[in-house]
Amino acid sequence: MTNAASDTMVVLTAEEYRSLVEDAGDAALADAVDRNAPMMPSELLNALLNGDLHPLAAWRKAAGLSQAALAQKAGIRTATLSDIEGGKIDPRLSTMKAVAGALGVDIDDITA
Repeated sequence: MTNAASDTMVVLTAEEYRSLVEDAGDAALADAVDRNAPMMPSELLNALLNGDLHPLAAWRKAAGLSQAALAQKAGIRTATLSDIEGGKIDPRLSTMKAVAGALGVDIDDITA
């Protein structure tokens, strides 16, 4: 089938069209994913969403780091990291930036 400009036309059912549009959207999302970004396992995400785990603790565990290892990587004391995860202190912005940088996540990802 062609139109007045001699362009070849294709006829699809509505379901075929919706499927193509959905597949194109999925492909665009997949292309937009940063392959180097850290991933969080579902069990940690569920604990985070249920309020059972501080966001910082969830990302630290997802990275496979102990509190001591992350603290060293971020240049802070282990006790400070423990107090942040336990909700005992309201950390400085500079501290949270250092921790987020050490984890490779945005600061918004690790704040409660």
